Amino acid sequence: MPIFQRTFSHIRSAFARLSAGRPDRKLQLIAITGSQGKTIVAHTIYSILSKSQQAVGLISTDGAWAYDELVSTELSANSMTAKDFFNQLKKLYDMGIEIVVVETCADTIREGVFKGVTFAAGVLTNIAGGEFLESYRHQTDYAETVFQPITQIAAEGLAVINADDDSISWVRQRAESIKQNIYAALCSTSQAEDWQKSLSGMTFKFEGGFFQTSLIGSFNLENLLLAIKLASKYVSIDQIDRALSDFKGVPGRMQVLQTDPLTVIVDYGYQPMVIEKVIQDIKEITPSESKLLIVLGAAGKRSQQRRYVARVALKHARAIILAPLDPRNEDVARINSDIFRHAEELNAVLVERVSAHDEYKALDSTNLSSKLERVTKNGDVPIVAFDENSPVGRADAVEFALHLAQPGDTVLISGKGNDDVLDFGRAVYEWNDPNITRELLAAK
Repeated sequence: MPIFQRTFSHIRSAFARLSAGRPDRKLQLIAITGSQGKTIVAHTIYSILSKSQQAVGLISTDGAWAYDELVSTELSANSMTAKDFFNQLKKLYDMGIEIVVVETCADTIREGVFKGVTFAAGVLTNIAGGEFLESYRHQTDYAETVFQPITQIAAEGLAVINADDDSISWVRQRAESIKQNIYAALCSTSQAEDWQKSLSGMTFKFEGGFFQTSLIGSFNLENLLLAIKLASKYVSIDQIDRALSDFKGVPGRMQVLQTDPLTVIVDYGYQPMVIEKVIQDIKEITPSESKLLIVLGAAGKRSQQRRYVARVALKHARAIILAPLDPRNEDVARINSDIFRHAEELNAVLVERVSAHDEYKALDSTNLSSKLERVTKNGDVPIVAFDENSPVGRADAVEFALHLAQPGDTVLISGKGNDDVLDFGRAVYEWNDPNITRELLAAK
């Protein structure tokens, strides 16, 4: 962004603070920053503090929360302006809120939304794996942006950092430049003792407490450790333990919809690195004989790296089903062709392409099953692409995966999580992966 644009955005941010009467100075603000995991960490901390009788609010990607209720659906942490932010802080303060957990996103940080704001504490989930868009000159520019809220923590404040992140060496070096004296707590999954995991949840020991949760996956373990460490600044470990046992997680983030007769999981992951880790987690908690079918896709007008998603799934998948995933103004068939082209270099075979719903309904299921079986017996992974430029294409892809799965198999539906729209550029449609999948399961 040109310097004069940044300066102008910071001026607007200053005016927004003045017009709102500086509510940020009347509240304890907790910044959650990083590339992935921010939403889970933010909601976990909010839930722990709320269930521990703290007057806490939350500003997240899915709106603003207070007293265990969604108080604003119009606000989104990844697109709010400085005016939106400070107006919402004022509303929360007027409601009697004393602590606000704030999910900070790279774009809003760079736009100066949090310019001049002092945080009482903060969490850095990770930096590695972020998408370095064209607007960032270099990976370091992105890293500096994401790290900025940590430099805004008040003296004697607490910074909780994920030590398992590949960028931890850079973070350590960058932390040395922070002028004020703040406390840094490094969290690693190696600190979690007696970690037991299954499809029904996890148990582990950490910081002297024994924790039980319905959340699954190593990503969620990382996120929970960060949240526990931060929350311990405000409440006791026993309070955290009790609160965490009731926390159901964020819908669409490694959400298990059912486990019998087949396991169905919905996840938000759309980047290859994330999907690969999710698959590894699923394989660790499902029976070895359970075959994995994966619904994948890539968004249009976004990083081309997202189109490598099928490559990371080939090692573990029985079949890959390509589906529309926010193509925006791009053609779904072109996106799916790119995904397959990258996967074809390994052991993927494109068995079928479906361009319309009527074509899908007219498919000879017996013949298609035979094709899929031949590819599998040959040691390759079959891919079926649903190319329709409408939400119907994604619904058909999910339905096909559910019908293809046999009892005992696992179906992973990735890329959208609990997002409530599908973006086709010319039109945006209402959509929700968990809800649509439940409807298809009921029909099945």
